[in-house]
Amino acid sequence: MTVTIPDAPSFQEAIALTNKLIKAAADSNEDLDQGAIAKLTGSVNGSRGFFVSYLTVEESPAAQPTEPVLAALASNPETVNDILVKNVVMAAAMTVTHDRNGDQAMVAASQRTSDRSAAHVNALLARTELARTEATADLEVRVRTMGQALTHGTGDYADFLDKWNYDAEQRIEMAKAIAAIMDDLG
Repeated sequence: MTVTIPDAPSFQEAIALTNKLIKAAADSNEDLDQGAIAKLTGSVNGSRGFFVSYLTVEESPAAQPTEPVLAALASNPETVNDILVKNVVMAAAMTVTHDRNGDQAMVAASQRTSDRSAAHVNALLARTELARTEATADLEVRVRTMGQALTHGTGDYADFLDKWNYDAEQRIEMAKAIAAIMDDLG
């Protein structure tokens, strides 16, 4: 089944299209369509919608980043990197919220989303280690900047953290998730 991706899909369209891509890949026992993902993640709404579905749907192949997905994501650093780094920490923060609410199933789902996001960040950084690109450098800077915001309350992501009122316990979990990526960066 071929999934046609419109130019600049809405957030909701991107979620639905990603679900179709995941189903098509599962039905055909093939990788996700690199071209479709590249087109989908070429806009902010498309990228947001892609990650909402791709990282959270239990049946998603996101647990093991594949080369077609990584190539598609790497082709759109301006719409992918920021969202991917934020997904690492937002999902980590939600584990605290769900734990407070006694919802262990949602704790596990949020942890899975954070882990999947981190796996993609690490895979994108490792994928281009030999040929450092501007996109990879941008992703690394975003990871380090998020770490700075979480540990020192400064940098480009400090306003993001304040805007969403993440509390001290949530920020600790967020910092742990980013620190694991930063440890791999050296």
